[in-house]
Order: sequence, then C-alpha cells, then structure tokens
Amino acid sequence: MFASLLFVGCSSNYEFSSNLDKENFDNYFAVGKVKTYASANELPEDNELVGIFEGASCQEKAHLAEPDEIDAKNMAKRKAHALDANAIIFSECVTVESTACVKELLCYGKAYKVIVNDN
Repeated sequence: MFASLLFVGCSSNYEFSSNLDKENFDNYFAVGKVKTYASANELPEDNELVGIFEGASCQEKAHLAEPDEIDAKNMAKRKAHALDANAIIFSECVTVESTACVKELLCYGKAYKVIVNDN
C-alpha cells in the first residue's frame, strides 16, 4: 500500500525550470563553428568576405589574470558567427591602453563565409 502511494506521488506532472538561455548556449558554441585559417591562401576558393572583426580581453584589476589571446580571438569568432561567417584569418593581436582595463589585448581578423559544396 505504501509503495503504491509513493508511485502515485511521483507520477504527478513535473515542471522543469532552468536559468539556461538558448541564445547564450548558441553563443558559447559559436566559436567552434568558425574555423581559423593562417592565411587567405588556405581558404577554399568559394568564399565571401563578411567583414573585419575584433575581440578583446581585459585585465580589469592588477591582481587579476592578464589578458588572454584565446579569449580575445574567441570573442572575435562569436561576433563573426553572429553575421554568418564560418572562417576567420587573424592579422594581429596588440596590447592597447584602456581606461577600463589595467591591460587590454585586441585581436583583429577578417571573417569569411565559406561555401561548402556537399557534392
């Protein structure tokens, strides 16, 4: 009798609530959808320039970690992916003066939409 009451109590409708946001989830994985090429010679022929993008990494306080090149490049990839780019060629990363950061690293790149033929 007790077991049947336990199962009845567990079979009620269960509503799941989460603080996960689909847009944040998609944005996080966008980095993996943009391939980094070393030069324009490596790009497949069928491509279209989407634009020039920059990503930044900021050291907000002296006791915090220094700016990270990977973080800066990932930010640029996320911005490029938002405009349908799937390839990027980074030209340079430079440390710049900033009023908001102790140190700030900016990485610049050209983003492309590469057309993939599945033939």
